[in-house]
Amino acid sequence: MPFIQNDLELHLVIMEELLEAGYIGGFSISNTKTGRYFSSNWFDTIKITMAGIQYLQDNSKMKQMYNMAKEVRDWIPGM
Repeated sequence: MPFIQNDLELHLVIMEELLEAGYIGGFSISNTKTGRYFSSNWFDTIKITMAGIQYLQDNSKMKQMYNMAKEVRDWIPGM
């Protein structure tokens, strides 16, 4: 795991690991000379895969977090 300097870098590492594990898809993370970045429209294109759904069903704590994230998303207009 790379050295994590801030919350954004932690988020990138977590998302990259989920992507590599096949739990999510629909976006990419680019490594450039100036840093690491999500693809420009990642929030609109991110998808959970069948493996990700199965993992959530099998892991109750993750399922609770998923349901909470869905609720938060429903609260925020335009999401």
